Amino acid sequence: MFSNKLFAHRGLSSLYPENTLISFEKAVLAGYQCIECDVLLTKDMIPVICHDENLKKLTEHDVNLIDITFNDFKKLKIAHTLSRQTTEPCSLNELLLWKKKHPSLKINLELKTQQGIFPKNLIQIIKQSDLDSKSFLFSSFDEQIILEILKEFPNHELSFLSHKFTKNQRAFCLEHSLFSINLDINYINIPLIEELFSLNFSLGLFTVNEWHRINHYLSQKFDRIFTDHPSS
Repeated sequence: MFSNKLFAHRGLSSLYPENTLISFEKAVLAGYQCIECDVLLTKDMIPVICHDENLKKLTEHDVNLIDITFNDFKKLKIAHTLSRQTTEPCSLNELLLWKKKHPSLKINLELKTQQGIFPKNLIQIIKQSDLDSKSFLFSSFDEQIILEILKEFPNHELSFLSHKFTKNQRAFCLEHSLFSINLDINYINIPLIEELFSLNFSLGLFTVNEWHRINHYLSQKFDRIFTDHPSS
């Protein structure tokens, strides 16, 4: 079993179609105790597990998720980028039902804007799902979403996501006492990491796909490592 600091990014996405139940199930079978996934809305306001606003890459249908109904979304097939293996997409409700089979599993829900619009409806819908604060945590790149999550889910772990962490983002996190940040592995440097650790931030990294790097960063006090599944 892997470290409880290691998250399967969109499930076992290096081998199976991302953000699908088969990808999540295979991650659990591979030994992951934590998974990460993305939540977006369909036209009829159904929360689904999907990263891309436009579905062409995943389904070969050039359509925006927000422009189709949930029933139309479920008729599509999600394909793996390399193998082209396909499977049906997954709703948030289906994920929650599947989660009941794995009570100890921890799930990071990344909430996203759609076409630049703040998804207040999404947060209200998720609130109705009564998510266990020990099993579910949140993350987002968007400051407005972060503020809404802080208000609506005060007992859940929440991480600010950043590609290039800026002084303004640091000020935002400090202002709102948000001491959990997930950083893009491609844009970190030693002075930044040392500064954030000195300010008592809890740090995560995405996306790390080599074992030697994963083990190195876990030894450096990082609390969350997101991976597509290490190959070497």
